[in-house]
Amino acid sequence: MEQIKTAKTKIVEAVKTSFGIEFDKFIHVNKILSYGIDGTDLHIHMDNIKASSEEKMELILDGLRKLVVVVNENPEVKTVSATSWIVARHHRSIAKLGFKIGGPISEEMKKKHFKREKRPVWWSEMSREEFLGMYS
Repeated sequence: MEQIKTAKTKIVEAVKTSFGIEFDKFIHVNKILSYGIDGTDLHIHMDNIKASSEEKMELILDGLRKLVVVVNENPEVKTVSATSWIVARHHRSIAKLGFKIGGPISEEMKKKHFKREKRPVWWSEMSREEFLGMYS
C-alpha cells in the first residue's frame, strides 16, 4: 500500500513539474478557473476542460464574478492577470473579457514558468479598478 502511495505522489509531482506550474498554490474558484496572489497581482489559471464553448464562457464569467470578493478582500491586489497558451490562442475572447493583451512572454519567463510548453504563451492583464468595474 505504501508503494502505491509513493508512486502516486511521484506521478503528481511529475505532472506539476511538467507544466512548470505548482498547481497546489492555486485556489479553485470553479471547475475551470483558479487563482493565486503574488504580491500585487492576482493571477488567473484556466483549465482546458471538455465542454462546449458556451459552457466554458459561462464558467469563466461565473469565476470572474466570484473573484470580485477575493479582490475586494485583498486591497494589495492592483492587477488581475492571465498568462497561458490559452491567452495566445484565444486572445480576441480574452480581450472581450476586458483584459489588455500583452502578447508573447519573454523566452526567459517561458523557460522559468512554462518550460515544457511548446505552444506560444502570451500574457494579459487588467487593473483592479477595471476588473471591479466590469465584474462587480
